[in-house]
Amino acid sequence: MRFDPSQITLEADAREFIRRYDARCKRILSNRMVLAHLLRATMDEFAGIEAEEIAARYIEGVPGKEMDSLRIQGLRNERDNPNRNANFYDVIFYALKPGTGESIPIIINVEAQGDTSPGYDLANRGVFYLGCMIADQKDTVFQNDRYDDLRKVCSIWICTDPPKDRADAIECYTLDQHVILGTPRPHCIDKLRLVIVYLSREADKNSAKNDDADKFGIIPLLNACLARTVNKARQERITERYRIQLDPEDRDMTAGEQIIYKHYREMWELGEQIKEQGEQIKELGEQNKALRENVKNTAKLLK
Repeated sequence: MRFDPSQITLEADAREFIRRYDARCKRILSNRMVLAHLLRATMDEFAGIEAEEIAARYIEGVPGKEMDSLRIQGLRNERDNPNRNANFYDVIFYALKPGTGESIPIIINVEAQGDTSPGYDLANRGVFYLGCMIADQKDTVFQNDRYDDLRKVCSIWICTDPPKDRADAIECYTLDQHVILGTPRPHCIDKLRLVIVYLSREADKNSAKNDDADKFGIIPLLNACLARTVNKARQERITERYRIQLDPEDRDMTAGEQIIYKHYREMWELGEQIKEQGEQIKELGEQNKALRENVKNTAKLLK
């Protein structure tokens, strides 16, 4: 194959774009009001509470005090384990449980996921993250056998470019009681919650058809904020509707970044075409092999 230095540059630019896009996703998902709308849409504890109240009183909250910072501080996002590689969370923070009047935090993790089918069921990875968040509480949140002090954990996965059959949807997985034999007893096992939010497809993110907040809830806001190529006018309209203030660097991509993204998409589409052509060649090869066998068998019969 002929050496093409421009291809190396293109691939490096694409990787740099992906890195910068991931960083922008993390900044946006650290925005206090974006998180407030997300919690309101996906967690029972915050349903029916105004986003401004959630942002001011409950996200990294202190009882009796209101928070006014644009971004959350967040918990340490690296989890070290001597038996495994380090595990990194995109965003992890705590929120107070409304209605208690006490400092009873819920530990919440938010992840932006571009690949909906990375070779495993994404829900299984979410369960693993929940397990890590539970295990990390031993000897930090509670000591010895005080398991009743275990805090609830929630992991919210935002799929930024899902396939057509999953777009514009939200799934939720919880830990429930199912009595096999005997009488159900009161329990307190509401400790795990996994949420997977499927946004619109990338090609549809800047379309007005998915802007109905009554129908799509949090999805129009996340579409506008997490699109790879931002429609600035639409983003300003949507963020104003949800009362979101974004930093200037979160609002738009530069012209250079949009060119890199275009090249990245072209590379991906070319790869898909090559993959499809490879499957077609393989299928033709199988057909050719079968045809040769038929010719060979026919020739034997004619002798």
